[in-house]
Amino acid sequence: MVKSMSIKLLKDELKHEAARMHLRKLNIENVQKNVDGLMNLGVYYDEFIDIVYPKSTIVDDFIPVFEAVLSRLEIDFPKDKEEAVWVLLKKCINDIASKAMDPIYGLEQICSYVYCYYDFGAKAKKYLGDSHGIEHLLGLY
Repeated sequence: MVKSMSIKLLKDELKHEAARMHLRKLNIENVQKNVDGLMNLGVYYDEFIDIVYPKSTIVDDFIPVFEAVLSRLEIDFPKDKEEAVWVLLKKCINDIASKAMDPIYGLEQICSYVYCYYDFGAKAKKYLGDSHGIEHLLGLY
């Protein structure tokens, strides 16, 4: 699957992993697969070695290396939790709207990657999720 992906899609996947990083859901294996995919497409930087063969698989040790790769690839990645939530919501909602993702699966993604790790209640005006415009989606789920 990774071999057939374009450079842009692989970079987008890395951006989404960076967003998950802010929600403490970084998947090191996914990062490695995407970096490997970039190398298979001819993109290579010295920093990739530290991703493919990390000195540590402890997430907190991996993050600085991952951020260096994101910067090297000129990927505009989320800088904080709030921005990360918007990136992930946009991805899921766009995928649902474009029919690239089953709506139920998309809602599961929103709930598993965003809702469970972000305090929507703290910013709610009237309904849970209304601060980000997803109150109806959450209600459907």
